[in-house]
Amino acid sequence: MKNIPEPNYEGKWFLITGCAKRVGANIARYLASRGANLFIHYHRSRSEAEALEKEIEEASGVEVRLVSADLSREEEVKALFAGISPDVVVNNAGSFKKNDLGVNIDVNLRAPLLVSEEAVKRMLADKKEGVIFF
Repeated sequence: MKNIPEPNYEGKWFLITGCAKRVGANIARYLASRGANLFIHYHRSRSEAEALEKEIEEASGVEVRLVSADLSREEEVKALFAGISPDVVVNNAGSFKKNDLGVNIDVNLRAPLLVSEEAVKRMLADKKEGVIFF
């Protein structure tokens, strides 16, 4: 098997949704270690997002910006993308509420669709060949 070179994302901007804790934080750490600049999205986890921002900036020297929005609300997603221009979007935010189908649909279906729709619009406007992960 051929060795696959380690990716280098220097200069690229990644938006990671639900990034303040758990899987999202680890995705951010990995990408930063490969030179990626990060938009760290959070909704309710501001202190965790700020701690992650500080940790990554000190460890890697990449640019990190915190962005906050309720991704199930179209107007907040539009406002989020009015201020950022990612090259890559990682739809990581997710949640499960027992016996609350509405919340599960909003967080796990509606939010990534709204984010992806706005990301495509922004990437096209900025003439970027972007990537969106689900």
